[in-house]
Amino acid sequence: MGKILVIEDEDAIRSNILEMLEDEGMEAVGAANGLLGVLWAQNHVPDLVICDIMMPELDGYGVLTALKSNPTTELVSFIFLTAKAEKSDTRYGMNLGADDYLTKPFTKKELLSAIHTQLKKHAAVTTRVNMERYRVEAIEQRLQELNLVANAEGDVLRDFFEQLTNPVTRCKLAIYMLENDATGDGRRPTLDHRSDLYLDILQTEFTQNPELFQQCIKSPQLLSLSTLKLLRQHGLIPS
Repeated sequence: MGKILVIEDEDAIRSNILEMLEDEGMEAVGAANGLLGVLWAQNHVPDLVICDIMMPELDGYGVLTALKSNPTTELVSFIFLTAKAEKSDTRYGMNLGADDYLTKPFTKKELLSAIHTQLKKHAAVTTRVNMERYRVEAIEQRLQELNLVANAEGDVLRDFFEQLTNPVTRCKLAIYMLENDATGDGRRPTLDHRSDLYLDILQTEFTQNPELFQQCIKSPQLLSLSTLKLLRQHGLIPS
């Protein structure tokens, strides 16, 4: 059974509603004006608010606007209580986000029927929202796991290359791995985190060893034409 907040400035009406709800075993609490009601709702987040329209401090429309503008309470179901239900007033309240109207005086049967309907709807909405939240959290968790794997893989590869003492060997292996990771049409490598590592290694070696750079350009045994083209595409060798 959901938690219900009754906001009504007339003590007799508020007490009567609370008594009817408690007789049905419902968890209900009352607030004597709109301001107190909003403060309580933001701290305790009820499933349903039953609220009078004409009240001091903050009227029912102000209460509804405050709750719907707060992410914590925006999904709370809302029933207006009113002495007269003009179509324009009803439409205005519905546009603000009200779920139902009860015109005073109302019977216990009418009140309970409206409450059960809104609690059922609220439960369904909450279930859908929670499922979507769990789905998003699962996706975020999976992305974090993939990032951890990619980062760990990059660290292992970098350590492996750093352990190769011969710069020519490092370059040849980096070029070989870069070619293997390239797409069929020779454009951007498909595995960015790997290819960036290989390109970084080549850039470092070519910068630190200008002679190696010249050797790579002039040596057909070290660099094939396709590899030269690939390195030019990545800006490692002038066009």
